Amino acid sequence: MPPNHQFVDWNPGRILNWAQKIGPNVTALVKAILESKAYPEQGFRACMGILSLGKKVGNNRLDAACARAMHYNSPRYKTVFTILQNNQESQPLLGTRPCKPIPKHDNLRGPEYFQPQIEQGDENVITTNH
Repeated sequence: MPPNHQFVDWNPGRILNWAQKIGPNVTALVKAILESKAYPEQGFRACMGILSLGKKVGNNRLDAACARAMHYNSPRYKTVFTILQNNQESQPLLGTRPCKPIPKHDNLRGPEYFQPQIEQGDENVITTNH
């Protein structure tokens, strides 16, 4: 590897240990990066960048941003950086908000309304309520 891409003192275990000190979501994201490369060393630079973000924004924000990045299935430095830059790490994830129940109303029809019905006396005649 070229000199600017060599991390002589670093190995996957050391990077994972650093990630574990920050949080479980950071660890999962770093693992995903390292496992996605043909050689783990190819992911060191991205992992180091992500881990260094913890010094700037704090471990809690970084861990939350990594959870969001993993939710979007995008374990990349750029994704984590953008989430932190836009303060999205504290926003609820899509699909995690509780759904409000639909209020009762005369104009609302349930699924049974759209089921075909067989007229009595003639099983060959099928009608719908439309």
